[in-house]
Amino acid sequence: MCKSITCIVLGVFNIALMLGGLALLILGALMKWNKQLLRQICDTALKFISERLGGQASQLADTALDRIQEFAGPFGTVLFIGGIVIVCIAGLAFIGLCCHIRFFLLIYAIIVGVLFVAHAILLIIYFANKDLILNQAHTYMRQAVFNYVSMQNGDINDAVLTILMPTVECCGYDKASDFLQSEAKFSRWDVIGGVNFTNLQYPVPCCNLNQQLGNTSGLCPFTFTSENSFINYGCRERLEKQLFDKVALGSLVVLALTGVVLALTIVHMKCS
Repeated sequence: MCKSITCIVLGVFNIALMLGGLALLILGALMKWNKQLLRQICDTALKFISERLGGQASQLADTALDRIQEFAGPFGTVLFIGGIVIVCIAGLAFIGLCCHIRFFLLIYAIIVGVLFVAHAILLIIYFANKDLILNQAHTYMRQAVFNYVSMQNGDINDAVLTILMPTVECCGYDKASDFLQSEAKFSRWDVIGGVNFTNLQYPVPCCNLNQQLGNTSGLCPFTFTSENSFINYGCRERLEKQLFDKVALGSLVVLALTGVVLALTIVHMKCS
């Protein structure tokens, strides 16, 4: 009786685990390789670049999208590999359950146990010291902010921030004043759609591109406010909260399923 019940429940949970693994696999693949999805996410900024800056800037924007994808690449790789491993071990469990191969279930229990511990450790490290895992993304983002000149300048760093900041709704690395630091290359002028903007307080991509831009009082980038721009939000915090934190928290579901499956496997083996 015990064996039959645990077999059925374990089978159901393994289906859920396999679906969770597939979800991680797909999410990781999208983060690392799907440029079209990234293009859809960055649609507002890309339309602005195409309409206001022309074809050459659009080509540079494509290169910038590749660079932005590098931000999420390592994180996506971890999710992709983790998803593959989870799907494979769930398949191993089904073979062990259906064919009543105790050795397969033992190997499965060991692998699930190791994955559970490794997953938990990774999450603890992430929330305790995010820089350790996100160091590459943060380093590049910091360099891009300090090397930003203007949209008109057309450098790869300019293109990356022109896409990233309006999409994530942020300005600067930690804060908007990062562009005003002595080591920053921000030029304080730009040309957008034939209009010359001078004495800029912050870069034009810090503006809300869905609103009207203008060279008159009350309109960004002539006047930067919390209503017409994103000067109150640094990109580091925004990226962590809107992307990496959500993915990490979502993986808690997989961690919980892994723990339940491990416990059920142990109970099932004792009942056998």
